[in-house]
Amino acid sequence: MSISKYEFLLKNAHLPGEPKRFTDALIASGRFWRNERGLLKFKIADDDYLTIEHRHALKEILASGDALVMSGDDLDVDMAWLWFTSRKFTFPRMNPERPWNPEPPLPVRYVGRTGK
Repeated sequence: MSISKYEFLLKNAHLPGEPKRFTDALIASGRFWRNERGLLKFKIADDDYLTIEHRHALKEILASGDALVMSGDDLDVDMAWLWFTSRKFTFPRMNPERPWNPEPPLPVRYVGRTGK
């Protein structure tokens, strides 16, 4: 796992490519994933993931500097959250072999029969 670098400039925040640059920097760190339900996860350690459900969790991750080194102007957490959630389907899947729709259960034999 590496720590990516991202330079945020307020004068470029309105550009259409800026959300892609931000999420690409997060993906390059190798610590952000999407599970089969579409929930975004942050890899803390091997087999230990934090579900990012609120902007406060993203704020704490970005403030810690463990995944992304930010430079330039201060990035507002609301803008980062908007970029993060709007491009969540570009994040790699944790388990691509496991679809969200699991196999249907096997049929139950002799439903309602008791005894012999």
